[in-house]
Amino acid sequence: MDITQWQNTNILMISLAWGKRVLPIYWKILTNEGPSNLTEQKAVIRPVIRLLKAQKIILTADREFHSIFLSHWLKKYHKQDVYFVFRKKNRR
Repeated sequence: MDITQWQNTNILMISLAWGKRVLPIYWKILTNEGPSNLTEQKAVIRPVIRLLKAQKIILTADREFHSIFLSHWLKKYHKQDVYFVFRKKNRR
């Protein structure tokens, strides 16, 4: 999961790692500037989990997606094989 800026538009995107390639499979164009919020993140993750429900899913994300609320949501509502790794912000 990643957020990308294209021209003046922020795009929240989920991509599938396949061999040595990464293929974007679902995205949402954000209307606000800055980081995405939990509602927007769930809106992008839900369809991908439904689409890949028979597969083991490992969701990786950078420091923008460190929310404990996102972690709890993934753990509580997706008992299937959904695993996640979020980079943590350095609090020095």
